[in-house]
Amino acid sequence: MDTLTGTWHLEPATATIEFRQKNFFGLMNVKGGFDRFSGTLDFSATPAAILTIEAASINTGSGQRDKHLRSKDFFDVDNHPEIRFESHSATQDDAFIHVFGQLKGAGGSTPLEFDAHLTTIGEGSSVEIETSIAPRALGITWNPLGMMRGPSTLIVRGRLTRAQAT
Repeated sequence: MDTLTGTWHLEPATATIEFRQKNFFGLMNVKGGFDRFSGTLDFSATPAAILTIEAASINTGSGQRDKHLRSKDFFDVDNHPEIRFESHSATQDDAFIHVFGQLKGAGGSTPLEFDAHLTTIGEGSSVEIETSIAPRALGITWNPLGMMRGPSTLIVRGRLTRAQAT
């Protein structure tokens, strides 16, 4: 795969940001996603990779659960409206981008390292990322009776399109 040059945007119409969290003592997964977000990639910029998620756009398909996830028990969206990742380093090696950076949200911050898989699609590329995040690292500590188990899995998929020259 050719090296990506210039500025690329995660295309909202084709992209999804999903998560899974083991719940009920690890017996089932709670699944959901975020409906509003933006992402950019530009190896010549600092930071090279940025992903910004509107925390209030969380959607698990259950209005009552979503309301609780927006509360101070979890994302505290009134005080922390964004979940944001900024890379400290990003290097492309053929069809992979190795990324290291900082994820901030819900009043906390944690280092995050992952490999993004790229696939060429016409004039753009698709990207797929799957990584794990410990909710406690972001300050999410509500967990009665230890019902939430293990890390959350975050999955980002979508098309990267080249930014138009201005």
